[in-house]
Amino acid sequence: MLIQTPEADWLGWHAARQPDKAALHVVGRESVSYAALDDRASRLACWLRGLGLQEGDTIGLLLDNDARTVELWWAARRAGLYFVPLGTRLKPTEIVYILRDSGARALVAAPAFADLAASTRRRGRNAGPMAPPTG
Repeated sequence: MLIQTPEADWLGWHAARQPDKAALHVVGRESVSYAALDDRASRLACWLRGLGLQEGDTIGLLLDNDARTVELWWAARRAGLYFVPLGTRLKPTEIVYILRDSGARALVAAPAFADLAASTRRRGRNAGPMAPPTG
């Protein structure tokens, strides 16, 4: 007898068995069900692959600490990507270093961090060989 385990797709496994159950509880906001999280993760995975990212690629995530972050974690996994969570209080030079060191091919940033992402992009273009950030 074959026993199905959720390791291959934990989110999909739970969404199929208990779609209306809360997968996430965000303080001060509504909960997100397994079905909603599963659907959003699948849509975002397609979006990530549509950007030209390939299985095994790495992306940087510059996001708020909320449900959208978890959706993107699952999306990256479904798209076969690795992700590097980035601290929102890092300096652009520190983010550039982390992105280069990880081999990230893309940076996904929440609207709240658009200025930080743009500054990081400018610094990344102007930076010389990869070196640890200074001050």
